[in-house]
Order: sequence, then structure tokens, then C-alpha cells
Amino acid sequence: MDRGRKRWLLRLTVVLVAGSVMLLYALRQQAQNVLTIANQSGQTIPEMKVVAGEQSATYRKIDSGKDVTVPFVTRGDEHIKVSIALADRRSSFNGPAGERLQLIIDRSGNISQPTDNRR
Repeated sequence: MDRGRKRWLLRLTVVLVAGSVMLLYALRQQAQNVLTIANQSGQTIPEMKVVAGEQSATYRKIDSGKDVTVPFVTRGDEHIKVSIALADRRSSFNGPAGERLQLIIDRSGNISQPTDNRR
């Protein structure tokens, strides 16, 4: 193999390795995350809307004591927005997305993170 061919193969190898590293980085940035919302309000939630980045989902008739698990994909520093409509009030949460975020809807209708789940 002559010298010119070896250089060409070396350059091609460098480009392929760099491209692979960038692809893996991009895939890691769009990691699959899970949001778990526990209804401990003592009443059925007629409607709950969850927005994670550009994705949104609406859940209806969530019984008291039930959990809702929402899978979502985020890119870096996106936020989660959760809004609920109870029989007697509305409540919302807006915070940073995490790999395994957990929220609780308490008896007063407030949405919060457990103390051990905060960053």
C-alpha cells in the first residue's frame, strides 16, 4: 500500500470515529425519561394535562390512590408542566425534567415533588 492510500484511510477513519461520537452524544441527549404522578388528593381527577418539551398528553378520570406513568423524551434543559382540574380547584406544576421525576398531588390539590426527589 502506498503512502497516499494510507493517509486517505487514516482520514476516513478519523471522520467515521468523529461521526460516531457525535451520533452517540445526540442519542444520549434525547434520553427516555419517566414521570410518575401519584394522585393522593382523595378525589378523582377529571382531567390532567402533561407537557414535556414538545410532547403533550391528556389523562382523564384518575382515581384517588392511583399513579400515572408518563414516558417522555427531552433534550437537555426542557421543563415539565402538569396541570389538573379537580372538582373544587385547579393546580399546576412547572419544573425541570429529570430521568425519573416523581410528583404527588396532595389532599389540598397541590402538586409537588417528594423531598428526596428534588435536585
